[in-house]
Amino acid sequence: MPMPHRVRARRARRLARHVITELHRVRAWREFNTLLRFWRACPTRRCRRWRRCAGDPARCHAIFWPVVPEEAKVWWRTRIAAVLDGSTEPEAIVRADDHLRRWRAWGARELHSAKAGERRSVGTAKPGFPAKH
Repeated sequence: MPMPHRVRARRARRLARHVITELHRVRAWREFNTLLRFWRACPTRRCRRWRRCAGDPARCHAIFWPVVPEEAKVWWRTRIAAVLDGSTEPEAIVRADDHLRRWRAWGARELHSAKAGERRSVGTAKPGFPAKH
């Protein structure tokens, strides 16, 4: 059986790691919110006054992330994933730009195929109904 003081020390180290991890997460969210300039419309006066995220970053993110254009979301997600994979900042930006280009091309193909499908379906009968001639 471990000694009580060792158990307390182990718990204290685990708690310290958790606190440090939480601080890093909050700091990262604040930087991200600041980069996207959420502070401009933030309901927290302190954020607008300091011109950066200074309040609850999770709350700001929940308010403003849904209104960020989908293209920007795709770019940022790819950039963050690239940095987490070990890419440098310039490499991550190039990777995000390339992914965004492919994403736009995919969206254009999907839109074109949807419009082509609409054109083909004009004048065709619905299943179970005879075609009108």
